[in-house]
Amino acid sequence: MTEIETLRKSDLAELVSARTNLNRSQAAHAVAAVFDVMFEALTEEKRVAITGFGTFDVRASRERTGVKPGTSERITIPARKRVGFKVSSPLKNAVK
Repeated sequence: MTEIETLRKSDLAELVSARTNLNRSQAAHAVAAVFDVMFEALTEEKRVAITGFGTFDVRASRERTGVKPGTSERITIPARKRVGFKVSSPLKNAVK
């Protein structure tokens, strides 16, 4: 199986620094600020739409019945909220 390269927050900061007039520290603060704002918005159940990239939102899942692995015991999985992502058309087409 092919190993997938992982781009971490520090890598994003370095790439932002290379494409802007920001030094590495300033770029790291900018990247962190963007993610902090997104985190805060999602915890307040707001949508975060990034044109050309996609939309993050909070979705509710219903309570459902599942099967416990190994024992085959039927269990109830409680309702919860989760973060969803819908990819934009330009990104979807670029990844094809």
